[in-house]
Amino acid sequence: MTVSGIVTHGKGPSANPANTPRSAVDGFPRVFSQTFMLAPDPNAPPTKTGEVAKYYVTADAFRFVG
Repeated sequence: MTVSGIVTHGKGPSANPANTPRSAVDGFPRVFSQTFMLAPDPNAPPTKTGEVAKYYVTADAFRFVG
C-alpha cells in the first residue's frame, strides 16, 4: 500500500509560542509518503465465524517529503 498526505504534529502553528522559529517542525503541516506491505498471519486464529485473516506489516518505508 502507498499512502501520502499531510500531517501536523502538536496543536498547529497557532499554538506555538510567538518566538518559535519558522524552521521548527512542531505545529506546522508536513507532507509525507509511506509505503508498506501487508501479509496474512497464518497463525492468527479467527475470533468470529467467517472472519477474514489477520494481517501484519512485513515492510514499512516512511519519509517526510517537505
